[in-house]
Amino acid sequence: MHEGRKMYQKVSKRTFKGTKTNDKGYALYRRRAPEDGSHTLAQKTRGGIHEILVDNSWIVPYSPVLSRIFNCHINVEFCNTIKAIKYSC
Repeated sequence: MHEGRKMYQKVSKRTFKGTKTNDKGYALYRRRAPEDGSHTLAQKTRGGIHEILVDNSWIVPYSPVLSRIFNCHINVEFCNTIKAIKYSC
């Protein structure tokens, strides 16, 4: 993506037509691809030189209610496994 720079995290997520679970039991949430009817947006970079296409794979799930209550952006994911308890503690 950026030459000479190391990415520490993979930012974009894969798109799926429906919600499913992987082999470890984690949820893979539905994210529609542009071919399946989602929208794309052409976004200019900070310098205005480059333009990238943004689709649902780049959108972070959040809760508008929690964002309003706490006056900040809060990422939300439903966790219902023993591994999730270990992860949050």
